[in-house]
Amino acid sequence: MLIECDRCEATYDFPEDRIPSGGMRAKCAECGNVMQIGRAGSTPPAERPETLEPSMIKGPPAKSLPPIDAPPPRRDSAGPSVIVDMGQLGDPDEAAAAEQAAAQQAAFAPLATAPPVEAPASRHRVRDLPFGPEPSEIHEIKPPSIARYAVLAFVVALAGFATFVAAANDFEPIWYQDPVKAVNIAFGFEQPPAPPAPKKPKEVVEPVIGKLEIRDVEMTVLKQGRRHRLAVLRGRVFNDSNRVQHKIGLTADLVEVQGEDKHELTIATRHADCCEVFDDAAAKAAARQQDHPHFKPGSRPDLHISPDQSERFVIVLRDLDPSIDDKLVQPRVTVRFSEAENPEP
Repeated sequence: MLIECDRCEATYDFPEDRIPSGGMRAKCAECGNVMQIGRAGSTPPAERPETLEPSMIKGPPAKSLPPIDAPPPRRDSAGPSVIVDMGQLGDPDEAAAAEQAAAQQAAFAPLATAPPVEAPASRHRVRDLPFGPEPSEIHEIKPPSIARYAVLAFVVALAGFATFVAAANDFEPIWYQDPVKAVNIAFGFEQPPAPPAPKKPKEVVEPVIGKLEIRDVEMTVLKQGRRHRLAVLRGRVFNDSNRVQHKIGLTADLVEVQGEDKHELTIATRHADCCEVFDDAAAKAAARQQDHPHFKPGSRPDLHISPDQSERFVIVLRDLDPSIDDKLVQPRVTVRFSEAENPEP
């Protein structure tokens, strides 16, 4: 079927069997004119008069708003609603162009035959929420794989095992300092280490104030056979300190005073422990015994002297030269050492 444009007189060959019974609208590919075409022998629609009489002009009907729930107005299906672009007819492949036109017509056919049934308008307006991901940002969510479950189970089991070992070792540092020993202790293969002994509180000891003093020293010279003399030194040890004193050692010296300048010369010295008491007869008897305890340091019991207390002592010096009788000799006794006892708490 030949179709001629009303404006530019361009001619197109269009299959007649493709034209609906009610006709259709076609668009010219040259000038863009939209024209009404129909099958051969069909009555063309009535043309609009060029001039209108005043009696023919009617005002628009009064507008009345349909209710909200009313369905949308139905379109008039009498006229064609499909516009065919005639430019598609110039394609080299006429069969392909015909198929494309038929597909386009079939796509819009429901509009020409029966209008779609729309759902009643809702009184509520659906608004987009201001939050949430964009549809393009939504990705497919996949469940975790078996490998992830295995790693998670391993981590949980390892944490539980470490907690068990630490609790079995009373959370002592050994559970991370020596893990192998801590595991053996947790399963009973080894005994836990003994707890450290409790620390004793520090005792604040008062310092020693004062010292031991030697007082009232006297000397007696006795004969020890024909060739020797015996010197017996007697005196008192006085505790002038604030602590009990014990393990006291004494040093006895015989000093000769020479000349007018009173030069001192030591002629005999003996170290002895404190303290024993002899009379003259006991002193002579002790001097005749070479292994007498008086002449052996450390062989006598320890003596304790409390503060402000004193004890008598006797020191025997034997095997002295007989010339001592003609010399000016003076005794001198000093404290060699002593120990102070700690006060009781």
